[in-house]
Amino acid sequence: MRFKRSQAALEFLTTYGWAILVVLVMIGALAYFGVLNPSKFAQERCAGGSIFSCSGNIPDNDTINLELTNQLPQKITVDTDKNKWSVKLADGSSIKIESDITPSDDGILNSGEHETFKIDLSDEVGDSGDKVKLEIQVPYTREGSSLTQKATIELIATVNG
Repeated sequence: MRFKRSQAALEFLTTYGWAILVVLVMIGALAYFGVLNPSKFAQERCAGGSIFSCSGNIPDNDTINLELTNQLPQKITVDTDKNKWSVKLADGSSIKIESDITPSDDGILNSGEHETFKIDLSDEVGDSGDKVKLEIQVPYTREGSSLTQKATIELIATVNG
């Protein structure tokens, strides 16, 4: 009698042990191929706080196109000097900017106006198809002031190139 109970227990553990092992192998395979990567499910967005509303894209792995709209009631001038801007990845590592920022017009935005700024990077932000989160510091000056301030832009976008 004792032998039959232990045999039943051993068969139970063996059967369900194999089932659990198969499930773990499947989860491992899904994780390996990136199906379970939470960054793939993150929504693309651009947040500029109270200074700017924005949208942006990454047409290739070393260029960012950032469209900024002035949310302030007065005119502002966005500084295009590459040394005053900064771009950081989600892990906090900085990415060097290759050349001065290229505005689509003159970098001067009246209230409600928008302009696209092209940022050429010396390093790649990711591979094609990767979703990346960037923190971009944008220097600007309000009309009637000589004080340069910085707005923080958070951009989550997919690398297209």
